[in-house]
Amino acid sequence: DVMKMLFKFKYTTKKDGTGIGLHFSKMLLKLHDGFIRAESLEGIGTVIHVDLPLLAMEGDQVWGGSEVLEDETRQESRPVLQ
Repeated sequence: DVMKMLFKFKYTTKKDGTGIGLHFSKMLLKLHDGFIRAESLEGIGTVIHVDLPLLAMEGDQVWGGSEVLEDETRQESRPVLQ
């Protein structure tokens, strides 16, 4: 099954493919506490989902997760996405 092999090193469905692109992407995202997944419907297409944690720095403080960032330019608070 292609979906089970999609992120394996050197796996490709293309004649001239190297099989490193999606594997490298997965490893890079993992290093940044993110992840990648694919959804595919035969004959319709494939969607690749990439999720990365959002972090922001304000002075010496790092904000992230469910914390709220203060946006001084707009004088409003906004939730930090997970």
